[in-house]
Amino acid sequence: MKNRYIIFGLVFSLTCSFAYAQQVTVKEKKMGDNGTPTFLLFDTDSTQYQKGEEETIWKEYLNITSSDRLEKVKSQTDKQGMEHIVFQQYYKGIKVENATYRVHSENGKIRMANGRFIKINDLEAMPKLQDKEAVQIALDKTGASKYAWESEGMEKILKEETGNETATYYPPLAHIYNVYLNKQPNAQKHFFLTQPFCNFIRHKTKKLID
Repeated sequence: MKNRYIIFGLVFSLTCSFAYAQQVTVKEKKMGDNGTPTFLLFDTDSTQYQKGEEETIWKEYLNITSSDRLEKVKSQTDKQGMEHIVFQQYYKGIKVENATYRVHSENGKIRMANGRFIKINDLEAMPKLQDKEAVQIALDKTGASKYAWESEGMEKILKEETGNETATYYPPLAHIYNVYLNKQPNAQKHFFLTQPFCNFIRHKTKKLID
């Protein structure tokens, strides 16, 4: 008899969970080029996802795997009382650039979600280049005659402004490198490298001073 109660309780629990999932209705959905939704509007007349159930949304609509993680990076509440939480995508522990998802909730209920989730299929996440090698790729693409970290004056100003004696313009270990030019002090170039082949993807120039 005890075993029957246990089995009945398990079946009842699974049935309730399935019914709950079925009752959450998406009123509007927009899809991105990579096949994942960029916008989800949930029907307020049906059962709502509660704040804290974001993981359920990731699995249901973004089809995340064990290699994916969306980490909360910031939260703010507007004047209308709606909370906006930003999640950053990570793949195998590595930050995915330009991939964030936002969840908007009111009174503890998730009303909508939007953002960009990049579907990555079995990509090797181990770096193939040493730090100096990767930096050299960025420098070769820059082709400048002199860089900010080679200027004692610019390095001194940076240390004074930051209050950090170890501060430097020399690019740190990363897959994105910011290269500051000495000949063009108002310009900063961003270089994007990809693993595992360490190909140069692209670069963009950012004006630091108008």
